[in-house]
Amino acid sequence: MKHFGGKASHRLSPYVEVLQTRVNKVNKAAVCKACIDKLEREVALESSIFTNMKACTKVHLKKSPNFFEKYNEEERNEILYGSDNENQETNTVLSVNSAASLSTSSSFISTSSTSSEPTTKTTKIHPIRYTKSNHQKA
Repeated sequence: MKHFGGKASHRLSPYVEVLQTRVNKVNKAAVCKACIDKLEREVALESSIFTNMKACTKVHLKKSPNFFEKYNEEERNEILYGSDNENQETNTVLSVNSAASLSTSSSFISTSSTSSEPTTKTTKIHPIRYTKSNHQKA
């Protein structure tokens, strides 16, 4: 999947056709390619449009009888629940942030570019405290 501008494609993009119609200021509409193949294009455009977001695409594909007909169970599971690189990176960041919020100091392991041995760094994390002055409008 090449990316030429705008938002990057999500991993379910090969199974949808992104339309130029905008659902809101940020997101475009999409239609399932399995629905286009099974139904006529015009019928699919009338009945199977959803927001082109990974979560919305996944919900549509899980419910679509046309997607179920086109792909066998193993293929569907791989498509819907397979490797999700975007989530793996997000989960790593979330777990580090969760660990950091549990204590005021955390240890992180990083590798040095000059050495192949991991080194441990201790980072002091200070919680942000908001006061009335932080929330007042200027």
